[in-house]
Amino acid sequence: MSFLNWPGTKQTKPSVKINAPSKNSLILQKARETLRQSEALVDYLETHGIDVPNFTAFSPAYLADKKYDDICTDLSQIAKDLILLSQGPMRWLRIFFCSHHDLGAWQAALRFGYITIVPLNRPIMIQDIASASRMDVDRTRRIMKLLASQRCFQEVKEDVYEHTAMSAVIAQERNITADEMFEASSLTAASIAKEPFASHATHSAFNLRFGASPYQWFMANPERGERFASAMAGFVQSQQIVS
Repeated sequence: MSFLNWPGTKQTKPSVKINAPSKNSLILQKARETLRQSEALVDYLETHGIDVPNFTAFSPAYLADKKYDDICTDLSQIAKDLILLSQGPMRWLRIFFCSHHDLGAWQAALRFGYITIVPLNRPIMIQDIASASRMDVDRTRRIMKLLASQRCFQEVKEDVYEHTAMSAVIAQERNITADEMFEASSLTAASIAKEPFASHATHSAFNLRFGASPYQWFMANPERGERFASAMAGFVQSQQIVS
């Protein structure tokens, strides 16, 4: 028997010295900045009589003015810095290099109409989403789970989904949907390799993917062209700041 386990021997756990966090820690500096900007954001909303946003489909509309936009921009950048510092380069890169799966989920959701299939006022089962989008249940389920991990849709219980603030905005603002650029963007490096020392429209990623310039392709595919035009209008609308 070990001496440490001998009857009557009092066992003590080794003491662990916990150092106080350094006041000069960049992580803590960013965390404090995040808190200050978050408080400024909430204070600005309350001053203007607007409820604080949440993730539900009934989240209040965002205030559209320059001051609010400046606070959001600063907060977003600080939060990104804090995430990078806490995760470290390797973990951040591992997550980022898997983001093409997220883009693929968005592409499928836009192409097959998941956004508008899910009702704005009630949940819907995954089998009904698959049926309405004319897809198999398995891939529909996997795509919806990926989207839910990004706060686009919420899985309220197993295989039952409802809108979040993000998906509801897209469902109500049809102008901001398009997916052709998702398809073309994956060929950016290939298009550069094809003509590495000159920039020509004929060697763009879009041209490499679809065999024509965007204008030519959308003219030949008027339904998608109308949607792209609406998407551009929606982009302009989303960038407008009302002072």
